[in-house]
Amino acid sequence: MLNINTETGLKCFSINNDENKVILFNPADVNIISRLKKASEELSLLAEDTKPSDDIDVVVTELERLDGEIRRQMDCIFDYPVSDIVFGATSPMATIKGVPYFERFLNAVLPVLEQEMKDEYKAMEKRLGKYTEKYKK
Repeated sequence: MLNINTETGLKCFSINNDENKVILFNPADVNIISRLKKASEELSLLAEDTKPSDDIDVVVTELERLDGEIRRQMDCIFDYPVSDIVFGATSPMATIKGVPYFERFLNAVLPVLEQEMKDEYKAMEKRLGKYTEKYKK
């Protein structure tokens, strides 16, 4: 079989400096923004559809459904199975000082994405500048 090698932009990130918890994604992938927006919309709809109940079986079933959907959306956002690595057996809805775990994780990732996208944009401008400089007056 023939092979094609190309850079993909994928980078490895450890979670909380734990080398056993490593995720891989392209932080300069601009489609992350649209996947994040779509996931946010879907999770908002899911939250609206969730009904409180006094029946423990209903509550457990609903929590399992929410857990699975949040994990699925996280994996979709990063185009890589990050949820099991990031959350392990802990629910992504577990709160830490009132903030859900999945929200804390996204808040930690967003500055990385922002910086990577800025760096890539600068590199692109520099590369394109070689070709467009002669047209500037």
